Amino acid sequence: MANNRIFWGRLGLFSEQRGQASLELLLIVGFLFITLIPLVMYMYNVLSEDVWQVDVQQSQSLVNKLAESAEKVAAGGDNATTELFLYFPTNVRNFTIFDRAIIISTEVPRLGIIDQVAVSNVPVGLSPNNPTCWAGVGGMQRVHLIYSGENDRVYVYRCTEECPLDLCSTN
Repeated sequence: MANNRIFWGRLGLFSEQRGQASLELLLIVGFLFITLIPLVMYMYNVLSEDVWQVDVQQSQSLVNKLAESAEKVAAGGDNATTELFLYFPTNVRNFTIFDRAIIISTEVPRLGIIDQVAVSNVPVGLSPNNPTCWAGVGGMQRVHLIYSGENDRVYVYRCTEECPLDLCSTN
């Protein structure tokens, strides 16, 4: 019987040590989670605040590319055309063209609306047949630029289902 008591006593001792070890592990893991949660929230806030800068840079790149492409098309002469695939950020609120100025208005959290402007050396205009087809533009867009020698202007067409151009129907 004495051997039996020593055996059970030892098991009880091991059981107590296991309980203490699991409690210590639980406290360590809890402490790590408590310190990691604010760190993860801080990283999320920093990353979400910097996303708008990328959208504004993409908008500026877009208007610059449109202005450069319009100048190249105009240099090609009457009925010269080019096709572009352009990415419009999803927070673009307005896309307008006034004679030589190409303007994209991008909405930025906490700052409001930021306008990105590029000035072309040639007159540019939105598609005369459907100038409202630019409402709610966002994402990748297929765009045609066509020079009209008659009007001395480069027109920007967005390829949609209602596009009047035969160019948009070809793949």
